[in-house]
Amino acid sequence: MNEGPFPQSLCHQCAHVRAVNTRTSSFLRCAEGTVPKFPPQPVRACAVFLAAPARP
Repeated sequence: MNEGPFPQSLCHQCAHVRAVNTRTSSFLRCAEGTVPKFPPQPVRACAVFLAAPARP
């Protein structure tokens, strides 16, 4: 996921991230479970970061 809000955020490279888009807003949601669901952006360091698999 390299598109969306906060392109400089570590979340865009994480396997746990889910994009949430409403009519007026966009959010990055962490699906990991032990950290806040909607962390303040941009995230520069994260204890549960897991690199997302490379997309072809």
